[in-house]
Amino acid sequence: ELMRLRLVHELQHSENVRQALEQRGPVVLGLSDRLSLSDVPPIAGLRIASVLHAAEGLVAGDLLDVVRIDECRVAVVIADVSGHGATAGLEAVTLKQIIGTALRLGHDPAQALDAAADESRLDERFATCAIVVIDVRTGELTYANAGHLPPLIVPVASGDHAPLLPSQLTTLDPTGPLLSVLARGWHLGTARLEPGEVLLLVTDGLTEARSSAGEEFGIEGVCKALSQATTRDVDTAVTALTAAAHAYADDYNRDDVTVLAVMRDLPGVVRLPRP
Repeated sequence: ELMRLRLVHELQHSENVRQALEQRGPVVLGLSDRLSLSDVPPIAGLRIASVLHAAEGLVAGDLLDVVRIDECRVAVVIADVSGHGATAGLEAVTLKQIIGTALRLGHDPAQALDAAADESRLDERFATCAIVVIDVRTGELTYANAGHLPPLIVPVASGDHAPLLPSQLTTLDPTGPLLSVLARGWHLGTARLEPGEVLLLVTDGLTEARSSAGEEFGIEGVCKALSQATTRDVDTAVTALTAAAHAYADDYNRDDVTVLAVMRDLPGVVRLPRP
């Protein structure tokens, strides 16, 4: 009788495993969609493009979000939870929900980071995160950066094909510590995004991609890739950066690679809807 009961238990366990494997695909795809910008409605005055490449499978520890705060202000969020794979992805989804909710309730970027530190499940992990609120009409930026790679403001292309230099970039440097259950004390920074300029947010999986000689792609690689692009808009920026890093790196899949580019439309330019 004990043998029979054990066999019944093992059969039930095997059936549960089979069902779990059947359910895994939709769950993985759902997590991947939640972390990326799979369905962002058009925002008048802004052009947005992004990509999120997971180091393992489809689930990354990186996250992206665009939050419509009111008629004039839009927040863009990028974060990188330590590690990668399903566990980091689940924590990234929680982090995205907390930050998005805080911003929609009227919290500024620093307060949103405080809420994330209070409510997220980063007991054994940490995260870097940058939140930038854009006033679409004026271009004024308000941001907080929890130890993340500084978002960059890329100037308008001059048209003379001169190379883009790191000194020409405006950086939104960290305004406080890494995001964890022990961290507090972020402050706000301000900047301005002019029409035609590109606000570029990336994770270190891009800049720390290494060549076979062990050299990092770095900000120099970012500038070189953008300099070689025929135009400087959001779609071109994302494509040029990921293609250049992939060609450069000997270990491109070592870490999650995420890029988010935002541009204020140039005055007087009429954008036709995409077919």
